Amino acid sequence: MRAIAIDDEIRALEYLKILIVDMSSVTLIATFTDPYEAHDFLQNNQVDIIFLDIEMPNMNGLEFANEIDTKTTDIIFITAYDTYAIEAFRVHALGYLLKPIEKNILEKEINYIADKKNIDANLHKDIKLMVHTFGNPKIKTSDSKILEFRTKKAEELTYFLIQYGENGTNKDVIIDSLWKDKDYDKASNNLYTTFYYIKKELEKVSIKDVFYRRNGNYFINVSQIDCDYYRFVELSKDNNELSKKDQYELLQLYKGPYLGNKFFDWSDMVRIKLEEKYTQVSLRMVEHSKKENDLDNAKNILIQLIKNNMYCEKGYEELIKILTNQNQRALIKKYYKEYINMTENDLEIKPSKEIVELVERYI
Repeated sequence: MRAIAIDDEIRALEYLKILIVDMSSVTLIATFTDPYEAHDFLQNNQVDIIFLDIEMPNMNGLEFANEIDTKTTDIIFITAYDTYAIEAFRVHALGYLLKPIEKNILEKEINYIADKKNIDANLHKDIKLMVHTFGNPKIKTSDSKILEFRTKKAEELTYFLIQYGENGTNKDVIIDSLWKDKDYDKASNNLYTTFYYIKKELEKVSIKDVFYRRNGNYFINVSQIDCDYYRFVELSKDNNELSKKDQYELLQLYKGPYLGNKFFDWSDMVRIKLEEKYTQVSLRMVEHSKKENDLDNAKNILIQLIKNNMYCEKGYEELIKILTNQNQRALIKKYYKEYINMTENDLEIKPSKEIVELVERYI
């Protein structure tokens, strides 16, 4: 486990280093005499245990602990005073040791935390969130339990955090995206309450620590999520390098528009970019299939393309060309009718002269 220590007395930090140097279950990765420096360190580093003094200038240990997500980081207070025990456990500390600390007592506390973390890991290591974002979005566990949301905002916030991924986002960005019509204090309360609802719903399906908060920022542990959006983005970073197999996987992932009929303002640009990428790869695969004289495969890709992107002119035009080549009169009439309706009525543009003449000659 990774640990840090915070104490305004350098001698106390040096003594702690000596005590734990040969303990195999924990590594002291950093020490701080200034709580604010430790606060900054935690924003960019994962820590399992904080050894924390209480009476320090500028910020005491109890104030510091209130800023920490104790779901992911455990706190052991090490202090010369026995008067803060009740307050310490109110901030969910797992240990309260009095100075001067004894090595065997410290080791017992550390081993308790290590055992607790191992138990939690074993209980939940095989259960993941399965997130489907394309077409008909839904979230369930890997053992098929459906995640039910208490409110619409809880569902929206869940998808919002999933979209931001492991880099997370801060409180102000979330408020501006989900509660921009509320005053700041009320929006902040709504955010805290909604985040609490999400955590409780996840606990019901035996999943912990997928979402967590630290220093006003909200994060997601992507290692506990199997998400089609993440895989799609990974594959589409540079599709010129993709193998044929990977391109087919990308097409299979796209079951319809990103987040389906859940129209959130903050997801619009992502929805458009994903649709463009899917369309681009689909048309590239059609060209590959045509070069290999596999018109049936090209046709199937195009039929799926216009199902998922109903305003794709190029998709309709390529499909109609292939259908005329294959002499499939009934399908030509069906898709030509859709094409004319889409161009003239929905998009209010003129259909391709080439396609119109091709169909008129054929029919």
